[in-house]
Amino acid sequence: MADVRVQVSGKVALVAHCLLNQNTKPYMRARYAGIVESVLDVLRQSGYALFQLPCPEVGFAGLNRFSQVIEQYDTAGYRRHCRELASMVADQIDRYPTRGYRLVLLGIDGSPSCGIELTGTSREWKGYPGASAIGEAYPIGKGKGIFMQELEKELGVRQMEFPRAVGVALDRHGIDLEQVGPMLEEALKELEPG
Repeated sequence: MADVRVQVSGKVALVAHCLLNQNTKPYMRARYAGIVESVLDVLRQSGYALFQLPCPEVGFAGLNRFSQVIEQYDTAGYRRHCRELASMVADQIDRYPTRGYRLVLLGIDGSPSCGIELTGTSREWKGYPGASAIGEAYPIGKGKGIFMQELEKELGVRQMEFPRAVGVALDRHGIDLEQVGPMLEEALKELEPG
């Protein structure tokens, strides 16, 4: 019988839920019919295993929700929900670094929950389906989403490093979807050690 053991890559991508399941996006916010294939292709070609992060917004507000910004989600209840999810994720990934695995986190820049460098932010935003909001660009500014903030805190409490992170810019108004894959590929190259 042939030996079927394979040398593992030692690379794990912690992937924002909606990159693998666009069905969880808020009303009128999906950019793909299902999986963001260009992201999946880049990760597969780069030898990453996938760890799908939970979607904190679906768990808190359900599928039938509208686009909100960080100011709308930043409540004691939502932060508690994100802390619980962050604790669960930390429980599941805490052995990867001790076994030599390299982690990378793929968030959604522009997301009020999973933004890495950019988050949805506005004191005036009412979100879809308000008549004044239809056709308006979703407002984005500098900052980390609430779930990413809580995950970073939880990992810090456990003396674990927050993974190298990339914000896939799907929530940015006017993003060229043809550039998502090449932009991710370049960002991952920059994060490689050495």
